[in-house]
Amino acid sequence: MTEPELIRIIESSKETVLKSIRRHILPGMASLVEDLVQDTYLRYYLKFKNRPSLDPQDANRWLYVAARNECRRAIRKWNREGKAYLKLQAEMQVSEKKETQDMAAIEPDPDQRKWIESQINLLPSPYKETMILRLGGEKMESIAKKLEISEGTVKSRISRAKEWLSRFANSNREGKEEK
Repeated sequence: MTEPELIRIIESSKETVLKSIRRHILPGMASLVEDLVQDTYLRYYLKFKNRPSLDPQDANRWLYVAARNECRRAIRKWNREGKAYLKLQAEMQVSEKKETQDMAAIEPDPDQRKWIESQINLLPSPYKETMILRLGGEKMESIAKKLEISEGTVKSRISRAKEWLSRFANSNREGKEEK
């Protein structure tokens, strides 16, 4: 199959592929339409790249069925991953509630709080702003949105900041013990 043949098939079958996808996709999966269209045409290309191209009517039928099958695959994957995602989301909510309770239970006295704030101010800027937001009671998701970064990056920055603060606090203690 040549590139012009593939372009001709795509142009002549766009409506058919979209019709099939709209008919077979679940309502909450509209964001996947573009991916499903691309996957459908990729399947067609891979199937017929070393064969003669189908005539437009046969290609439309083939692509309609291929688009339907892509929708079915996507729905199975959506269901599989959706269940796993919901389970993970529930676990994260329980974990965040516990973390929030733990943080509230360890409220430092005013002198300790000033010392902590002074140490946090020594952190490099990205770690500092992330820690300040977290200590202010912000949730990971909220921090990620405010700083326009992923939740993974927020967690990483908090972890590194804690590590840095811990090392700095230990080196200060050792210096005081030597005097």
